[in-house]
Amino acid sequence: MADINVKQLSKAIKIDLDNLLAQMKAAGLSHKSEKDIVSTEDKKVLLKFIKDSKKDSKKTISLSTSSQKTTKPNLSVTRINSPDKEKKSNVKQDFTGSIDFDEAERKRLNAQNESAEEEKKKAEAKTKVVRKTKQEPQKKIPQNLKKDKKNI
Repeated sequence: MADINVKQLSKAIKIDLDNLLAQMKAAGLSHKSEKDIVSTEDKKVLLKFIKDSKKDSKKTISLSTSSQKTTKPNLSVTRINSPDKEKKSNVKQDFTGSIDFDEAERKRLNAQNESAEEEKKKAEAKTKVVRKTKQEPQKKIPQNLKKDKKNI
């Protein structure tokens, strides 16, 4: 990149010229006027200084309390579908560095066999044919005859 002067740099990075000169002076650069040439090395030094100064400054946001306090109605808040802290897995993890490959292979094969069995059951359930036989409709007995049977 070609070297540019301070005024062009301030326009390029959209910072006020006086503010840029103050930052350059604080960074230890010798630029004092808008016509001074800024080299790529000077840009790197300025960028490093700005990054470091932003790291060091801690921005805090404080909220002021308003003089008028509004009373809120008593509300109770309950969480729905909140994760329970009690639900923890009982799996103990062993981080000692020893791995039992035979055990891992057995577990993998068992899981594979179980999933294959589940797939087989699903396939059987899909292909299962259910025959329905026709049932003879029951003869309807009039309501008045039902009452007579109860009385007998």
